[in-house]
Amino acid sequence: MSISPAGSATNRSAAPRPRRPPRCFNPARRPRKVDIFKRMFDLSRRAWLTSAAGFALVPRLQAQSTRAQLLGGFRNPPRSAKPHTRWWWPGSAVTPTLLTRDLEEMKRAGLGGFEVTVVWRFYEKGNIDYLSPAWFEAVRHVLREAQRLDLGVALTFAPGWDFGGPWVAPSDRSKVLAVCWEDFTGPFSYEGPLPRFKDAGTPTTGLYAYLTDVEGKPADQDAVVAVIGGRLTVGDALDPDSLVDLTHDFRGEAGRWLMEHGHFRLMAFRLRYTGQQNASQDLDNPRSFVVDHLSREAMERYLAPISEQFGREFKPWLGSTIESIFSDSFEVVPLRDTLLWSNSTLAEFERRKGYDLKPYLPALWFDIGPLTPRVRYDVNEVLHQLALEFCYDPFLEACERLGVKGRMQPHYRFNAEIVAGAGRAHQADTEVTTARYETVADPRKATASGARFAGRSVVSAEAYTFLHRERYRATLEEMKIASDAFLRDGVTQIWNHGWLFTPEPEVAPTRDFFACERIQPWMPWWPHYRHLAEYIARASWLLRQGRFVADVLLYSPQAQVWSERAIFNIEQRVMKYGDVPRLLLTHGYDYDVVNDDLLQNGAEFRDGRVWINGHAYRVVVLAAVHTLPLATCLALERFLDAGGQVVALDVQPIRAAGTQGIHEEAVIDRVARRFHRIDYGWKPNSFSPQEQPYQPLPPLDRGRTALLKWLGEVVEPQFRAPEGVTFQHRQVDGMDLFFVTNLGADAFVGRAGFRVRSGRRAELWDAMTGGTSGGGQAPELELALEPGESVFVLFSGQRQRRTPGARKIRMERELSGPWRLEVAGVRFPRAEFEAAALTPWNEDPALRHFSGEGVYRQSIDVPRRDALLDLGEVGCTAEAFVNGQPLGVRWMRPFRFEVPRRLLRRGRNELEIRVRNTLLAHVQSLESPPGLNEDLRLYYGAARPETERQLTGWKRDLTFSPLPLSGLAGPVLWKVLA
Repeated sequence: MSISPAGSATNRSAAPRPRRPPRCFNPARRPRKVDIFKRMFDLSRRAWLTSAAGFALVPRLQAQSTRAQLLGGFRNPPRSAKPHTRWWWPGSAVTPTLLTRDLEEMKRAGLGGFEVTVVWRFYEKGNIDYLSPAWFEAVRHVLREAQRLDLGVALTFAPGWDFGGPWVAPSDRSKVLAVCWEDFTGPFSYEGPLPRFKDAGTPTTGLYAYLTDVEGKPADQDAVVAVIGGRLTVGDALDPDSLVDLTHDFRGEAGRWLMEHGHFRLMAFRLRYTGQQNASQDLDNPRSFVVDHLSREAMERYLAPISEQFGREFKPWLGSTIESIFSDSFEVVPLRDTLLWSNSTLAEFERRKGYDLKPYLPALWFDIGPLTPRVRYDVNEVLHQLALEFCYDPFLEACERLGVKGRMQPHYRFNAEIVAGAGRAHQADTEVTTARYETVADPRKATASGARFAGRSVVSAEAYTFLHRERYRATLEEMKIASDAFLRDGVTQIWNHGWLFTPEPEVAPTRDFFACERIQPWMPWWPHYRHLAEYIARASWLLRQGRFVADVLLYSPQAQVWSERAIFNIEQRVMKYGDVPRLLLTHGYDYDVVNDDLLQNGAEFRDGRVWINGHAYRVVVLAAVHTLPLATCLALERFLDAGGQVVALDVQPIRAAGTQGIHEEAVIDRVARRFHRIDYGWKPNSFSPQEQPYQPLPPLDRGRTALLKWLGEVVEPQFRAPEGVTFQHRQVDGMDLFFVTNLGADAFVGRAGFRVRSGRRAELWDAMTGGTSGGGQAPELELALEPGESVFVLFSGQRQRRTPGARKIRMERELSGPWRLEVAGVRFPRAEFEAAALTPWNEDPALRHFSGEGVYRQSIDVPRRDALLDLGEVGCTAEAFVNGQPLGVRWMRPFRFEVPRRLLRRGRNELEIRVRNTLLAHVQSLESPPGLNEDLRLYYGAARPETERQLTGWKRDLTFSPLPLSGLAGPVLWKVLA
C-alpha cells in the first residue's frame, strides 16, 4: 500500500496511468534549443563558487587547528620547556634522604629537570669519589626518583667543567706549541744547544691556577717541532726572505747555523704540556687532568671508559630520564704566549692546506711581512676544523651511542668558531645574563643562530650567572627580566645557575658555589619561584613553534680576527659587532649571525634573499670588515646577482683571507665595489659576562641615520616601539606571532607597530597566567607594559573578547598605620613589632640584617565595593589576604591586587600582607663563616679550610652597599573602583 497525494489508499496492482511522451518527441512542438556552452559556464561557475568557498575555508580551518594546538601547548607545556637547574654536588657528599628532599622540592617548584655536576669538597668526611661504586649508586637513586617525579636528567663526562679526568694518560693531556728563541749578531757561526723553553710569565691565579706540574714524564715534553732561523729587521719583525728551516740541521738539542752580517733570531718550536686540571676541582687526589682537545685519538681514549661505564650503570634511563650529557664552556688554558697544539697538528695542516707550515711558524708570533695574516688565518682555520672533528665529533658520537643528546656550550677559550660549533652540537647551550635591554650578539645570538640554521628549535642557556656579582641578591623580578632577554635572543630552555646540594639547612657563604645565584629553598622568596617557572615554561614552548623571522644577517668577522692574531692566551674569543646589533633591534630589525661556512656551503640565493634552511634574509651587514675569504666574497656576489643587498660599514673588504687568496685581491675589489658603503663610525664593543649597567643608545649621528635610512628603503621594520620595548617575530602556519617584552626602566603605554597584513585581528597571550584576550587589529596595537612585563601577540585573524579597560578610581586612601608586624627568618627568631608607619627593613636597625618573611596586619574600615590594593614599593615579593581570603602573589612591579567586593565585610576588615626579601641582608650579618652543627659534624667532620676563591666570593657579598630594598615600604593605597 502507498499513500496518494490526497491521502487515500491505492492498490499498486491497479492499472497504471498512461505516461506522457517526452516533450521533445511531441510532433506538435519544436524541441527547445539548448546553449551547451552557456550551460557549461553556469555549471562551472557554481562549481567554482563552491570550491572557492571551500578553498577560502581551508586556511581558516587550518589556522583554527594550529591555534588550538598552540593554546594547548601554551597552557600545558611539556617537561623540556620547564626551567631546569644545575645541581652542584660538592665532593658528592650526598645521602639518599637529602637527594630525595631536593628532587621533590624541584618538582614542587615547577622545574623540569636538573644537571648533576661534581665540584670541590667542602667537608672532611662524607665525600664520595667520582665514578666509585658508591657514586654510581647515588646517581642511580637520583635516576629512580627522577623517573618517579618525571624530571629530566643531564650528566657530565667529567668532574668540574672541562673534558678531563683522573684516567687521562700523561701523553693524552693538554698541550701547547711554544716558541723559544735566542738572538745573535752576525757574522756568527752558532754551534750549541737549541733555546730552551722559558715561561713568559704565566699567572697563578684565576683559570691559570689549574695549571700544575706535569706528571708522568711524557716522552714528548719539550719535543722540538721545528727549528727556524731568520734575520731581524725592526723590533721583533723578521725578513721573510731570510727564513730558513734548520730542523734537520739540529739533531736532538745540538746543531749548527752560519749567520752573515746583521741581527738574527734562532727559534725552536717546542711541544709543551700545560698540566691543566679540571676547573672547580680540588687539586689533590685524585687529580683530574684536561685531555688534549686537538687529538681525536686522545679524546676517544678519554671518552671510551666513562661512556662505557655510563652505558652499563645507567642503561634503563638512557634516552628517557637521562636526556643529555653536558659540556660546559671551553676553558682550555694555554701557557702564556703559546697556542693549543697536538702531536699531529703539523701533519694535519699540510694535509688540509697543501704546504709545509714549519718555515712559516714564526708568523704566529712575529711579523714576517705580507704573509703574516695569511698564515695566521690558515692556522686558525685548521685548528677550528680540528676542534670540530677531533673534539666535538668524538663527544657527540659517544652521546649518540648512549642514546642521549650532547648539550654543548660552544664559546670562550677554544678554537672552534661559535656558529659552526652551535650547529654541530645536538643541543647548543649559551650564557651571559643581562637583566636589562640588550642583545648579546656573541655568544648568545650567535649560538641561537647556529642552532637555528642546523634545524634545532631548542637552545638552552646557563641563566643568572653574574646577574649580580654578589650572590644572594637576585630577585624574582630581575630573573624574569633576564629570562626575557634570553628568550628574545633565541633561547628556548632556561637552566638555573643554580642549586647547591647541601646538608646545611641555612646558608654558609664559604661553603657555596662562588659564581652563581642561589635559586633554591635557602632563598626567602623561594615559595614563590613556581610562578616564574610557569611563565618560563609557557614562553619557552611558544618560542619553539614555527619559523623565526628576520631580515638581516650580521656577518661574523671571524676570518678577519683569524688573520690578525694566532695567540689568544685565555681571552674569551668573542666577536665584536659594536653597537650595530642593538641599533638594528631598537629600530625594529631582528637579525641572525652568519659565518663563512654557511654563506659558502649552506645558503641559496634567490628572489633577492639569502635562504638558509628555510629562513630568508634580505640584507647582509659587514661591520668594518676588510678581510674576507675568497669563497665568501663569491657567495656574496651571487647574492647580489639574485637581487640581495650587502652593506659595508666604514670600509669595504680589500684582502682575501689565507694563502689561497694571495692573488685574488682583484676579485675582492670587484665584488666589494658593489656593496653599499656607509661611513658609520664603527667602534668595537667591550665584552664581559659580568653584570653591566644599562647604557642607552646615544642620539643618532649621521652614520647611524644613514644606515637606518638605507635599510628602510630596502625593507620595512618588523616592529616599532620606543627603545627598551623589544620583540621576537615568528610565523606559525601563516599566522604571525610576536613576543613583546619591556626590558626598559619605564612603563610603556602607547601604540606599537607590527609588520603584519593590515586589518589582521590580534590576540594577546599572557604567559604569566595562560590567559588570552583580544588585542585589536594590525598594523598597530595599543599596548600597556610595565617594566619587565611581556606579552605574546598572535595575529590569528580570529575575533576574541578584549579585556575591559582599567576602571576609574572613585576614591583613594592611604593605609598609613599602625601596622602589626611579625617576622621570622634565617637565624632570626620569631618576633613581633608595632609600627606607626612603614619603614623598609634595610633602614631599620632592628631588621637591617633580617632575611625571611614579615607579616603585616591591619584592621581597616573600607567601603564594600570592588577595589585595588596598591602596596607601593616592596622588596621583593608580596602575598595579600583580606579576611583570610587570598588575593594572590605579586613578585613584580606593580605590587597591585584586585579586591572583589564579595571578600569584604561591612565595617572592619582584616588585611594581611606577607613580604619576603633576599638572603643578602642576613649574609652581611655574618662576622665569620658559620660552623657545622653537632649532628652534621658527626657525619661530615669539620669543614675544610676556605680557599682564596671562596673567601673572595664572600667578601664581595659582605661589602656590597647599599643593601637592596627589603620589606614593605609603601605607600599602601586602597583604591575604590567606580
